[in-house]
Amino acid sequence: MIFTEKSRIRKRILEKRKKLTDEEAKRKSRIIIDKLKRDKDYIKAKKVMFYVSKGKEVETKEIIKEELCDERKVIVPKVHGKGLLCCELSDLDNMEFNCYGILEPADEIKCDISSIDLIIVPGIAFDKNGHRVGYGKGYYDDLLKDAKCRKIALAYDFQIVENIPKDEWDISVDKIISD
Repeated sequence: MIFTEKSRIRKRILEKRKKLTDEEAKRKSRIIIDKLKRDKDYIKAKKVMFYVSKGKEVETKEIIKEELCDERKVIVPKVHGKGLLCCELSDLDNMEFNCYGILEPADEIKCDISSIDLIIVPGIAFDKNGHRVGYGKGYYDDLLKDAKCRKIALAYDFQIVENIPKDEWDISVDKIISD
């Protein structure tokens, strides 16, 4: 029954997110990213893993571009079989679309997850305990089970719901930054 409840939450929140205008999504994303830049975990992290935003997700491409010009190391996921690799990104222009239509590095400059200081986690919905609903494939839960660092979710306010049922394999985030 947990699966059906998560499916209902996923559908409802995706419908809300789809109704955001481009202008609203940009404005809300800027607010969220500004808060992230002031977050103490983010400030002290030297190596950060970002998701590469797609569609109306909280926009991450601009901050990735900024960080590539800074001293911080940028890591992004790359689909590999039924899992994700952590890959260092050196150039935003050296990316290609994967089978899900998400940009990922063309090269595989692998990075061990244990060397990452902070992971910015995508998701469709979150609750106040850090439980999340993703896209349903389990890629991030599988990746995050080996992560020892802090995990931060970026979410629009309507993506934060009262309660998300948790399966034994679900990995929660430590913090949610919203508009």
